[in-house]
Amino acid sequence: MGYIDKDGQLIIPFQFDAIVAGEGGESLDFNDFSEGLAAISKNDKYGFIDTKGKVLIEPKYDWASSFSNGLAVVSAEGLYGAIDKQGKTVIPFEYQALADFHDGFATAARPAKDPEDYESKYGLINKQNEVVIPFMYESMGNLSESLIAVKKDGKWGYVDTTNKSIITINLAYEMVNDFSDGLAAVFSYEENSDNLEYGYIDKTGKIVIPMQFTKAYWDDTEGLIDFNNGIAVVNDKEGRTFCIDKRVRRLNAQMV
Repeated sequence: MGYIDKDGQLIIPFQFDAIVAGEGGESLDFNDFSEGLAAISKNDKYGFIDTKGKVLIEPKYDWASSFSNGLAVVSAEGLYGAIDKQGKTVIPFEYQALADFHDGFATAARPAKDPEDYESKYGLINKQNEVVIPFMYESMGNLSESLIAVKKDGKWGYVDTTNKSIITINLAYEMVNDFSDGLAAVFSYEENSDNLEYGYIDKTGKIVIPMQFTKAYWDDTEGLIDFNNGIAVVNDKEGRTFCIDKRVRRLNAQMV
């Protein structure tokens, strides 16, 4: 894997590893540049380079995400922490899961205290590794538009950074997304199917775009389904992919 500029000129030579997924190499896993650095893989270890291709943080981690809010989530020996751009550990390696930081906060999960308890509990931390929301939820989304999706007793709702309930935890969906452009996608399994059907709720928890779209449960649609500048990319039951606006006008369609 290497990197080109906007003119197609090779700027960073093919010297880093792209992770091949699927029996036939159907997909490659690599990281784009973020905040001036990119996570790269070499010999199954992750580090970071600058836009000139210079290695600034030596590949020594088991996994690494892109930088966000000045920190990058990395893993070592099965646990997650976060480093700054000098490679200094800012968030200790003590979490079972750790999401990217947004507006100074990150969702985290601590390892289960009981070895027989496989369910980690999720909470919210800040960049000083202080607990902002206690580790009390079955799952959590990311902070977006001042709201965080939380799951408790099998149902979803949304809270703010003080853990105040904004949308009551009674949404009976399989999954929910973070808010974007004032809407959040919500998912339920189709009857007699492994596919998920989805629609969109507003910040009161009301469905404002009906559950009329479909995605395979394994399909990675991160960033597409969410609205961005008033547009979202969706799929219908016939397998077509197209764009919609918030009034659900179909803007473009193509067979896939």
